[in-house]
Amino acid sequence: MPLLSDYLDNTTPRGAQQAAFEAALANDLFALFMEQRTGKTPVALGRIAYAHEVQKTCDSAIIVAMPSGVPQNWADEINGDADLGRPKRWPARIDTTTLVWRANKTATKGFQAALKDAIETKQFSFVLVNGEAILTDAFKEFAGKFLRKRQVFAVADETSLLIKTPSSKRTKVMSGIKKLTQQRLILDGTPAGESPLDLYSQVGWLDDKYLGHSSYFSFKNYYGEWEKGFDPRSGREFPKLKKNDDGTPMFRHLDELQRRLKACSFQVLRKDCFDMPDKIYQPYRFPLSPAQRQVYDDLEAEHEATLHDNSQVSVQHLLTRYLRFQQITSNFWPSDKTAALHAACNGEGCEGCNQEGVVYSSTPPRVIDPNRHPRMDAMIERIQLNSDPVIIWARFTADIEQIMKVCADLGCKPVRYDGKTSPDDKEISRRAFQSGRAGALVANQAAAQRGLDLSAAGWHLYYSNTFSGLQRQQTEDRTEVPGRFRGTGVEDLIAEDTVDENIVAAHLAKRSVAAFVMGQPNTRRTT
Repeated sequence: MPLLSDYLDNTTPRGAQQAAFEAALANDLFALFMEQRTGKTPVALGRIAYAHEVQKTCDSAIIVAMPSGVPQNWADEINGDADLGRPKRWPARIDTTTLVWRANKTATKGFQAALKDAIETKQFSFVLVNGEAILTDAFKEFAGKFLRKRQVFAVADETSLLIKTPSSKRTKVMSGIKKLTQQRLILDGTPAGESPLDLYSQVGWLDDKYLGHSSYFSFKNYYGEWEKGFDPRSGREFPKLKKNDDGTPMFRHLDELQRRLKACSFQVLRKDCFDMPDKIYQPYRFPLSPAQRQVYDDLEAEHEATLHDNSQVSVQHLLTRYLRFQQITSNFWPSDKTAALHAACNGEGCEGCNQEGVVYSSTPPRVIDPNRHPRMDAMIERIQLNSDPVIIWARFTADIEQIMKVCADLGCKPVRYDGKTSPDDKEISRRAFQSGRAGALVANQAAAQRGLDLSAAGWHLYYSNTFSGLQRQQTEDRTEVPGRFRGTGVEDLIAEDTVDENIVAAHLAKRSVAAFVMGQPNTRRTT
């Protein structure tokens, strides 16, 4: 059996990587469901090199990855990066050209020349592009020429972000790539992180036969228990998943789904690849100030409240009310906003709109308590007690801007990584943090949840959480690498008797469903 090390330079594969490589060789359409930090990128590169050198079935590869910073990570793996201590993986014996798609440079003469060279070169040609850029006309025009001119091995990285939704524009563009390629890999550590129904589009990008359903309608009805719901605002009925007694969605036939996945994928957990200490979970609770407590309780009881400047606020919609509860605990009430559909993603959600699908024009947020900020005080206390490099995760832009200022005052040398950070600045921030030139990375979960090596961090501090259990799991895994000698600290700032408590509990529930589908136990541990 071929060895992965024969098709990569400067690589000594771990046992699971060699096993994954062997499994992938057996099928031109395959899934690497390898948990974060288990080394699925080298496996994919080795599989591509084997297809080129042995099978003679490809002379190029296109890698579509989410989020925006991940394509550069692929380039670093392929070509190496001395500043970050990354060796060159791609075999030096293969003459290669690598193009990282830069959406802001597509009109320049230099980039146009690079696009032409990617199509016409006699070298092996890598094209690395993020999932936002594939929606642009410039990419679609290029991809049509590239895929028809060359024999392309296609890779979709972090598919639960990229092609989870069957009706999304990204999924439709990826379907076009599917039609023009014969060899495809999908990569994801948590493909069913939110729901087993998320697997349909991901595995279907390989081949519909693997899941036994040619339509999402039949797939979701086979694996889910549904009932009629009613929206009183529109007066319309809609299908919704039934709930178990513990409030989790009701699925069925999951043992069959698990068997089908095993037939087309290699699955591995991080704990099965190397001896790594458990993460150390620590909640840090704090009370709201009296002013915050009053606004919070009034909003909860009456759906309206009075702020310190005597302005009246009200929220009727339940989900929006949960958002406001979180914002109150962060000591602000969002400004009055005028919302407009985000044209770049047509409302589907992207990094440019913080995954919300809309953009806003607004006045600055209003402070709840001008005299006290308990959440920020709690953050300062935790940072002062731990001098290790930290990733501070925050949901809201208002939080991130305040955290950046406070961390700078504390001497942490913070860098920023969120939807307001340009792709180039994100890469600058990542490199500064990994090289030790920055002591804190202040990040939004949606922007930095996937594909990033942030192993320089000694601990995570969740200043504020999103509702997504998948985002939580992914962000925690940004620091996990082989050889780590102690467990990574994971601290949550939790406002007592607030929605914070419910959100952390919801993460556990969402993870347990995904764990069953993927044949994994629920291994989360709290202290």
